[in-house]
Amino acid sequence: MINNKDFFDSFDEDHESFHHHNHHMGGFARGGHHGLRMGHGDIAPNVLKALEERPMHGYELIQYFEQKSYGFWRPSSGSIYPILQSLEDQELVKSHDENGKKVYGLTEAGKEKLKKEPWGKTIPNFEERMKRGKRIIILKGNLKSLLKSIRDIGMNGSDKDVEKTKEILEKAVEELNKRASEVHDKD
Repeated sequence: MINNKDFFDSFDEDHESFHHHNHHMGGFARGGHHGLRMGHGDIAPNVLKALEERPMHGYELIQYFEQKSYGFWRPSSGSIYPILQSLEDQELVKSHDENGKKVYGLTEAGKEKLKKEPWGKTIPNFEERMKRGKRIIILKGNLKSLLKSIRDIGMNGSDKDVEKTKEILEKAVEELNKRASEVHDKD
C-alpha cells in the first residue's frame, strides 16, 4: 500500500523528532503547502552553492530553490534572510545595493568554504531528493486528469458507468500498490 508516511520518511528518517532534527542537524520533513521544509542547517550550504552560480537577492534565492526543486521546496523569507545575514556575519557572502535591492555574492572565504565542503558532502543527497520531488510532480500531473474524469463520470454517467469506473480504479489501486511494494523492496 502506498503510504505517505513512508514517502516523507525518505526525506526525514525520524519524523517524530523533526523539530529537534531540523533545528540542530538539518533535514527534510513535511512542510506546509509548499511540500517540504529543509532545516536551517541545510539552507546555508544551499545558499552558498546557489550564489556560486551568480549573485542574487533574497527573493531571487527563494525563486531559485523553488525552480530547482520543481516547486517542491520553497524556502520562506523568514528562513532565507536570517541565513544570508548569518553568512554575511561570517564573511562568507557580501551584499551590495543594486536597484534598491540587497544583492548577495560569495566572498573569497565563501568560495574557499565551498571548495573545502563540496556540494555532495555539504548537502547529502540534495540532488536526489530534488529529483524525487520532480518525479512526484510528474505523477501527480496524471491525478488532475484522473480526478476530472472521475468527476465527469460521477456527475454525468449512469450507475453502470460509475460501477465500471469503480472497478477500473480498484484494479489501478491494486496494481499501483503492487508496484509500490516492488519498488520499496528494491531499497
